[in-house]
Amino acid sequence: MAVTVSGILRDSGGNPSPNDVIKFYTVQGFNGALPSATLEVVTSETGSYDFELSVGIHILSVQYDRILTRVGKVTVTSETPSPQTLDTLLALGEPLLPDEIIAVKQLVAEANAAAQSVSEDANKVAQDKDEVAQNTQTVSEKTQIVVDAQSNVIEKAQQVATNTETVNEKTQTVLDAQADVTAKANQVASDAQQVSSDKQTVLDAKSDVTAKANQVASDAQQVSENASQVALDKGSVDEAAEEIATAQAVIGTSIDGVYANAAAIVSLNDTILRLHPIYEAEE
Repeated sequence: MAVTVSGILRDSGGNPSPNDVIKFYTVQGFNGALPSATLEVVTSETGSYDFELSVGIHILSVQYDRILTRVGKVTVTSETPSPQTLDTLLALGEPLLPDEIIAVKQLVAEANAAAQSVSEDANKVAQDKDEVAQNTQTVSEKTQIVVDAQSNVIEKAQQVATNTETVNEKTQTVLDAQADVTAKANQVASDAQQVSSDKQTVLDAKSDVTAKANQVASDAQQVSENASQVALDKGSVDEAAEEIATAQAVIGTSIDGVYANAAAIVSLNDTILRLHPIYEAEE
């Protein structure tokens, strides 16, 4: 619940006071208005004001020419008629007691401290603004660096695309070479199988040669034994040779006789030939 407060704020000369601050500080509130709550109203260009003030006990201050002055304590109840002016509200209220003045001074000190803090914050904001300006310049420079880097990245991306195409071509070459290697490997495997077969043939031939070598060795042993036997029989052969020589001498003599007989036969044949015509004549 609240009452309407409206009127014109005037200075000591009774003149309207435009753009001045009317401030209420709640000491005890009702209907949701908490203690230490505040309300600030700025008068219009004609010094007029019009606002709602909730039920409660409030301390009224008015700012003239940037100076905030405590005016008094205002009490608003559910029975307070509406509308009211600042003057009638003050008439319904009670004057500020010393303790309340101390409290108001404390509030003013807090307000001044808050103002000082605001001033410091303003200075900090100004410094931050300068830093922001510097940071903005830095960001602008770094943005240019990023743009340049982006251009470089685009160029490198194009280079990567070109390199990728080259890699694809070389990959195809490698695949073709791999297929050729596979074919040659298959040929080598086939040749290896043939070599294995030939090796078996060689082994079989080697076995045959070994068998024949063994046979030759056996034959050589037999020849050696026969040679020994021949050596033993040589004495008998020598004796036979002497007998043969004797026989040859006899034969030679016989041959001479044969030659003599042959000569006689030839002579007899010649005689027969000479006599042959005679035989023919007699016939």
